[in-house]
Amino acid sequence: MPLILDTVGVLLETKQNPGYVKDLSTMSSGGWGSDFVWITIGPVFNFALSEKSSLTALIQFRRERLYDEPDIFANYYENRVYIGTYWDLRRVAFSYSLSL
Repeated sequence: MPLILDTVGVLLETKQNPGYVKDLSTMSSGGWGSDFVWITIGPVFNFALSEKSSLTALIQFRRERLYDEPDIFANYYENRVYIGTYWDLRRVAFSYSLSL
């Protein structure tokens, strides 16, 4: 009996400000979070539908910064005050492949 689920994996992406930028207004000092590390993570599934076709599915979640003061002046990044993080749905992607 062939298995439909062919491959399972985890896709992890990270990003951080390099150099002096990460020390400008750190989260620990109540600043806008120049030292914040963006994390995007999600499972990847590959389904073998037949010998010649497959479907890949990706569901990603991203860690975001949470600021207080949701007013118009907080739109400028230096006026933001970091208070925590939260996770949200980044994307859902599908890829279908067919070999002839």
